[in-house]
Amino acid sequence: MTFSRSRNKLQKKQKQDAQEGFALIVVLLFLLVATAIITPMVLAARTDFLLSSRTYLNTRQSAMSEGILNIIAREIALQGVEKNEALLFDSTPMQTGCGDYRITVSVQDQSGTIDLNAAPEELLEEGFKALGIATSDSQRLARLVVAYRSPKESTGIEPSGVGDLVAGLKYFAFEAVEELYEFPGLSKMPPELISQVFTTYSRRATVTSQNMSALLSEVLPDRPTGQYPFIVEAEEPVLFSEIRVLVENSQFDARGFSGAIIETPDPNSGIFNVKERTNDPGILGGKRSFDANMNCAELFGDEVAAIISGS
Repeated sequence: MTFSRSRNKLQKKQKQDAQEGFALIVVLLFLLVATAIITPMVLAARTDFLLSSRTYLNTRQSAMSEGILNIIAREIALQGVEKNEALLFDSTPMQTGCGDYRITVSVQDQSGTIDLNAAPEELLEEGFKALGIATSDSQRLARLVVAYRSPKESTGIEPSGVGDLVAGLKYFAFEAVEELYEFPGLSKMPPELISQVFTTYSRRATVTSQNMSALLSEVLPDRPTGQYPFIVEAEEPVLFSEIRVLVENSQFDARGFSGAIIETPDPNSGIFNVKERTNDPGILGGKRSFDANMNCAELFGDEVAAIISGS
């Protein structure tokens, strides 16, 4: 009798243990299923949050770069009233740290570059040399540029290499320096390099030495000579200039870029006109070096520097 009672208790306990074990398995399976459903949702939400944060930071940096571009443009438009001696007009990067931001500004006076529509063949050749192109190829490209922009009835014998042009000769003036990408050997040239050498806004057959671009100064003298009669030494007000502004956050991987060619018809008025927007060189990839060479207040003024540093 006692044995039978013990046996019944044992069977009952085994049955209870089996039920509890089954229940535990059911709970674990439920948790696995729930995890499989919830985890992708959580990861997707986290990804959306990170993307939104990145978009917000980039938008903020872009707005800041646009604001700085306008500040620099106004400073240029007031050069006749209050000249900012810190501003360089030869494409030299002006880099400064303001709070958490790394800011790179470059300005190029268009009279310090070569006009594709007005420059003589000899000056065009020097421009291509400044881009690192061999002398023989530079000569050929210069002849092609002259033929490309000249009316058909005035071109005479077509120069060699016309067949290498993407769309052939235009027989009309260049409307933008990007048209040089149709020329042989230039399709992969970084746009910021081309714009340091060539322009369509100078509208003169000479180059002004005071703001000659850093690249051109490597192949051209700073004063006219018998070989280089197209150098002008006279100091003139800046009429057209290209401004590039890059803002990076030192804490986050976020950046903003603004670039434009502006016209400042009166250096005493503070008024400027945006003639053309320029592309972000960051689309080409790669890291840009940063080495602060200027004080934030020196470049933007005390009030603006305080706002940027505190923003």
